[in-house]
Amino acid sequence: GYALALAQANEIPEALEVMKPIIAAAPEEPLFRLTYADMLLQAREYTKACQLLKETLALYPNNDTVMLQLSKALLLSKE
Repeated sequence: GYALALAQANEIPEALEVMKPIIAAAPEEPLFRLTYADMLLQAREYTKACQLLKETLALYPNNDTVMLQLSKALLLSKE
């Protein structure tokens, strides 16, 4: 909740820091991975977001939400 509130307040660096231990505690949780990737995109960390989303897609190959988010990240990164 707190990380999302920070992200909505455009406090992206702080939101990313709050998310790091959450991701570490549940590294394969797709919702946390998608949230973190979205924050990376907001921070214009396109390469990091693409990498995370590619890894997430490998874990969940039939997840339409992951595919859509990866497509968005790839377009933004111009990869």
